[in-house]
Amino acid sequence: MGLSREDINCERVERDVLVVAEKCRSSLLDLVVGGGVSPESINFLRRVEEVHLSRFETRKVVFSSVAIQEKNIEDGLLNAVHFEMLWLLNKQAYYESIGREDLARIEMLRKRWNVSGPKV
Repeated sequence: MGLSREDINCERVERDVLVVAEKCRSSLLDLVVGGGVSPESINFLRRVEEVHLSRFETRKVVFSSVAIQEKNIEDGLLNAVHFEMLWLLNKQAYYESIGREDLARIEMLRKRWNVSGPKV
């Protein structure tokens, strides 16, 4: 659609999602909305939930649709984003350690056997 992340809460997206929500409701299908969820999305999600919404999600945390009506939903979203940040930092640290664990052996094999390969 040529929209940026900042456009996710625009009227066009809301209008399109509301059409989809109605079609999902009439077809007895779940509707899950996610990506770009932020405090600015709360009113949008509340309007969608009035038509039909099964769940909404950040990348790593899934909320039941009724959670959007909670008065402290902004705190819940903040906690979800905090969890996601911690999860990503943990994942990054893990893969960095995996990437470094064989560096000494690679260097030893290079020197011992005089073999080359891409420098790491």
